Amino acid sequence: MVDAFYNAASAIKTYGFRQSASAHNVANVNTDGFKSQRVDTAEGVSGGVRPTGVSIDKSHGPFRPSEFPADTVSFSADAIAMAGLVEGSNTDITREIVNSSVNQYSVSANTGVIRSQDEMIGTLLDIVS
Repeated sequence: MVDAFYNAASAIKTYGFRQSASAHNVANVNTDGFKSQRVDTAEGVSGGVRPTGVSIDKSHGPFRPSEFPADTVSFSADAIAMAGLVEGSNTDITREIVNSSVNQYSVSANTGVIRSQDEMIGTLLDIVS
């Protein structure tokens, strides 16, 4: 029974990290050159889930004309710079809305697991006493 508590608690903590990264992405949706982030997860040694790191999405955001014609954008070290364009954020707001919903429902489901385990232990203690 303790495993269920641990697994659910670790999932809630991990989904909290994922929600934080998603909120960071949404907050920077209008920041030029911003690269969105994703929290990577893995199964824990004794079950549950844990964050293993943060990945940066290296894909390019949309390009738009700069307010300052002297601005340059470089696609990569090999490519030439494009004068007069600015790279926008590569954050996909639709993906972030979906991620936020998944995080919310996952936290809610794992909270239900903890609540159920608490009720089962309470019932078990009532039976034993």
